[in-house]
Amino acid sequence: MLDPMILLALLAAPVMAEGLEVGLGLRDSMSDAGPDGPRVVARMPLAAGVSVEANLFYRPWGEEKDVSGLDQTLVYIAHGSSGEGYEFRQPVSADVWEAVVLADWDFGGRSFTADVHGGPHLCAGLGARGQRRGFAIYDDEAAGEVPVAYVPDESSVLPTGVLGIGMDLWFGGVAGVRLGFLHRLSVQGDPQYSSDEPSEGSSVVNDRTWTLDVLVRL
Repeated sequence: MLDPMILLALLAAPVMAEGLEVGLGLRDSMSDAGPDGPRVVARMPLAAGVSVEANLFYRPWGEEKDVSGLDQTLVYIAHGSSGEGYEFRQPVSADVWEAVVLADWDFGGRSFTADVHGGPHLCAGLGARGQRRGFAIYDDEAAGEVPVAYVPDESSVLPTGVLGIGMDLWFGGVAGVRLGFLHRLSVQGDPQYSSDEPSEGSSVVNDRTWTLDVLVRL
C-alpha cells in the first residue's frame, strides 16, 4: 500500500509548483573532440528550493569523433614501443543518448520577482544511457596525419547515477542560464588493451561532464 505521506506529497505537488521551465543546452565530457551534443531540459520548481528536472541528451556526431587526440597519441606511442606481434588497442567510448531524472536543491534562494538573481545548487538522480564502444588501433592506411583507425565494438545500455553542482542566473524570473558540473557513475567492464589479454572484471566509472542550458519559464 502507498504510504499516506507519499500520496499527500504527490497530490500537493501541482499546488506547490511555481511553473514549468523548459530549455535547450549542450553537454561536454571534456574531451578535445568538442561538445558531445545537444540536450533538452524540463524543470518543475516545487517548494523550499527543491525542483524536479528531466533531461534528454543525444549525440548526432558519427564514430569519427569518438577518438580524441589523446587516444591517437597513446596508440602511436604504443605502436612504436611495443614488440612485434603485439597489437595495442586503446578503448574508446561515447554516449549516443542519455535520459536522466534529477532532484535539484538551490538552498532555498530562488526568487521569482527579482530582476536579476541566481546562485548555486546541488542535484542528484538516476538515468540510463546508450553507450557506443570501440577501439583505436594503429593502421598504416588510416586517413589523417596520425595513422589511427576506429574499430567498432559492442554497444550497451548503462544504468547511471548522477551527482552534480551548478550555478544559475535568472533574468526577471522568466529566462535563465544554468551551468552544471556532473559526475555520472556507472558500472562498466574493465578496459581491454589487447585481443590477447581479455578482461572480465568491472568497476565503477566516473564520467565528468559540463552542461550549459538556456531555460524559459512558461
